[in-house]
Parts: sequence; C-alpha cells; structure tokens
Amino acid sequence: MGSKTVTLKVNGTDVTLSFFVQTYFDRVLDGMATALESTCKVETMILNAKDNRVALVINGASVRLNEFVECIIFNTVQGMVSSLRGVTHIENFVIAIGPEK
Repeated sequence: MGSKTVTLKVNGTDVTLSFFVQTYFDRVLDGMATALESTCKVETMILNAKDNRVALVINGASVRLNEFVECIIFNTVQGMVSSLRGVTHIENFVIAIGPEK
C-alpha cells in the first residue's frame, strides 16, 4: 500500500513535506475521512481551513461537516501543521492529497 502525494500551503506559501510527513498526513486524514458517515474510499482530498472553519472535498465532492466534526478536524490538523519546521503563524492552510507521483 503506497502513500499518496500530499501538498501543503500555509498562508498561500508552499511548505515542503518529507516522505514521513506526507505519509503521516495521508494516513491521519484518511482515517478521519473513513470515520465520517457516507464517505467512500479516498482517492483525492482537499482540506481548506481558515478562521476555525474547514471545507473538505473528497473525490471531487464536498463533504458536509457538523460543527463538532469541523472543530475536531480543524484543531487536529492545525496542530499537525503548526508542528512543522518553518511554520510560525497560520492564518489559513490547504492540504491536497492525490495519487502517488
């Protein structure tokens, strides 16, 4: 089972991710998506976060999130992103997950 390619933009700037970080983000976000009702196998995912809000698109379809789920996803992923070297201040971030290159 290979990991997918993961890209991250923080405040509009690309953040370089090591293989470990890409794999970690892929698997954690895949686990979150799998826990949601009415989601299918994740081929692609875009998570867009700003102002404590999350927009989630899986396989090209927007996923509706209730307030609790949105909050737990935002806080978990923001914690992961804020732990990365070079990330000091986060206004917004976008994570894209797609097929392995």
